[in-house]
Amino acid sequence: MLEGLEVINWHELEHAYGMADDVPELLRSLASADAPSRQDALSKLYSNIYHQGTVFEATVYAIPFLLELSQTEAVQDRDKILIYLAHLARSHSYLEEHQNLLFYNDELDKPEFQVQIQHEMIWIRRVNRAVRSGINVYLSLLKHNDSKLRIAAPYILAYCQRQASEFIPYLKHCLAQERSSQVRASLILSLGFLEPPQLANIELFMQFLSSEESDLVRLAAAMTLVRLAKDKTPLEAIAIPIEIIEHPISVKEAYARLPWANSDVISDACACLCYLGATGNVVIPALINALKTVDGYSALSLVRTLLYLAFNGHKLADTIEYKNTSVQKSVIEAIASYDRVWQFNSNMAHLLRSFGLPQERNQLQAFL
Repeated sequence: MLEGLEVINWHELEHAYGMADDVPELLRSLASADAPSRQDALSKLYSNIYHQGTVFEATVYAIPFLLELSQTEAVQDRDKILIYLAHLARSHSYLEEHQNLLFYNDELDKPEFQVQIQHEMIWIRRVNRAVRSGINVYLSLLKHNDSKLRIAAPYILAYCQRQASEFIPYLKHCLAQERSSQVRASLILSLGFLEPPQLANIELFMQFLSSEESDLVRLAAAMTLVRLAKDKTPLEAIAIPIEIIEHPISVKEAYARLPWANSDVISDACACLCYLGATGNVVIPALINALKTVDGYSALSLVRTLLYLAFNGHKLADTIEYKNTSVQKSVIEAIASYDRVWQFNSNMAHLLRSFGLPQERNQLQAFL
């Protein structure tokens, strides 16, 4: 296993901290029988060859070995390796992402700066191609006895969109046979990223809204429908994220174990409702009501979604005037009224500022 590691001149390759000569030992540690050693190695790989979402020349050379580890039965935590590979597949260029920072102002027009960006874009394309080369590995794991692997495999397949038409039928076949709610949810979310938003696909996901399905599966289907159908989302699909926001206990822990979870289930359910656009007014009363029961952290997510829907994603100060509509007024009144909304004052001030609103509670009440 991992034959060929020493053939690569790692000291001639670079990652976020300089020479990549530490990468071979970290890759070997991923196969260790010692859990802390595996965790430490993966943490360091997240930091050096995938630094803050960016990849480097050394990243490309590590991927074949990561693929080998992900299909070796003796290796533990292979689901974490698959998730790591998925993150590599959605990576970006460091300079492209950071070129607007002040300390790059004098570098932007220099030829060598633009050449470096082009080099980084080549690395990204090579990383994406290398990750996609493992499609057959990921597909084989959809039938593995370990449910963690069956959950992780759809997640990485969602980033292999170029070949999606070749394996979507197999994903649907696996979904029809799968009994684990978490795996079914992961398959549904994956198909939602791979399938185009056509009527036939909308109908496919509608069938998973049935009360016979688990709450987790219903939520995954509803979030997928909202993202695909947007302002044409059926009301029965819209109702499910609202239901989960009000009563998250049934899915909270199971959702958190999905690689798809960007945050907690309330925050992600709120975020998906932003896709509703102009039709989002229908959920505003329920979201305002939820402000009475959620904790301060979740209140931030609710307020962000309420403002986005009430003001169509625009800042008051920049693009629209405050029209004092009943919807807008009810949202601002709710924000000003509930104590738990102001548990994290600095976060709330930043959020209100992003919508051009007064940042302090007494100022918001005066604005009303």
